[in-house]
Amino acid sequence: MFIYILIIQLMKVAKIIILFLLVCLLSACVKQSERYIKIVNKSERDIVFQSIEAKHFVDQLYPYICKGTVRTISKDSSNLYLCVDPSGWKADFKLYPCMTALFMDAEAYFRHTDESCDTIRKYVPILHVYRLTYEDLEQMNWTLVYPPAEEDSEPSSFSNKR
Repeated sequence: MFIYILIIQLMKVAKIIILFLLVCLLSACVKQSERYIKIVNKSERDIVFQSIEAKHFVDQLYPYICKGTVRTISKDSSNLYLCVDPSGWKADFKLYPCMTALFMDAEAYFRHTDESCDTIRKYVPILHVYRLTYEDLEQMNWTLVYPPAEEDSEPSSFSNKR
């Protein structure tokens, strides 16, 4: 009888160890990519940031999404932009391979935020636009800077000064 109880106890311990090893093995299989994009505002004014993820780059001159989510980034500060997928930005970019990142003047944006989209497009200037792929962000070390250090050297970005 004693041996029978001992065997049952050993089987329970073995099941726990096997389950633990299985969980460790399965969790090690999920390779995570970068989870945050750091947005840095080096300007002397507050800005708002909006991203548009899509299958193709937005080809409009003014790609702002009305009533879409924006992030405020105070002057001389930074903000972390978290991806939707817990495994990282790589999974997000597989679904939507293109990201358009807009930088707008915060004061003008919040002055007109409750008005029509046409009014916002008319009176809120887009200060800078990045058109990014996953590879672009890797090359930029997952950091978007406004204003860019050298605007003319960035092939995937442009300014829209009005």
